[in-house]
Amino acid sequence: MKNMKKIFALGIVLSMTLVFVGCGGDASYVDGTYTGQWEGYGGPLNLEVTVEDNTIQDVTVVSHNESEGISDDAIEEIPQRIVANNDANVDDVSGATVTSEAIKRATLDALSKANE
Repeated sequence: MKNMKKIFALGIVLSMTLVFVGCGGDASYVDGTYTGQWEGYGGPLNLEVTVEDNTIQDVTVVSHNESEGISDDAIEEIPQRIVANNDANVDDVSGATVTSEAIKRATLDALSKANE
């Protein structure tokens, strides 16, 4: 069972690497707050992304079912990194790769709504 989880996590990491490499380019966003969702390690992870003047101003994880303790650093640090870089293509938090990827993908989900 543990090997399946490791294989699943590795598959997600490899897939996300390919996705993020192809997601370059300048986007134009409509100001507002948008919701995003992606499947985390423990289930759906929901967040809000606030965009103003084509800049990501805030990323807030609203709800999740991630493992307490293990995911805490990712839930705190990944949104800060996304805001600092104005981009979801940031480094994962070691030990919380699936949660890190879920936050980044949920951010991209929210930003796709800001493009509409």
